[in-house]
Amino acid sequence: MNHAKPPALSDAEIARRFNYQVPGEDVQKTMVRLRHAYTTLARTVAEELEPGREASLAFTHLEQSLFYAIGALARNQAAPGGEAPFDLLSAQGGPGVEPEQNSGGVCCRDK
Repeated sequence: MNHAKPPALSDAEIARRFNYQVPGEDVQKTMVRLRHAYTTLARTVAEELEPGREASLAFTHLEQSLFYAIGALARNQAAPGGEAPFDLLSAQGGPGVEPEQNSGGVCCRDK
């Protein structure tokens, strides 16, 4: 028997994770508040900790945590005005389209 394996992620979940999510005004304000709170914490960590591996990891994990918090905000918001998020896969020049190159190997946009 040949059983087709279900995809690891549905098309809707792939779109939610990888399409550009335009943040609404209220989400932008929340992002600014989060960035401010993380900046305050990072300054406290910088003042209180001696330089070293653990301090470096603390900063790395603060950055990572902010990254995931911003992602959660952007992905889980309702699109402004009920619009669908921008779909990169449907945009002109989507997957499989390679940038034009001249003989020097420089992308056409870099000319």
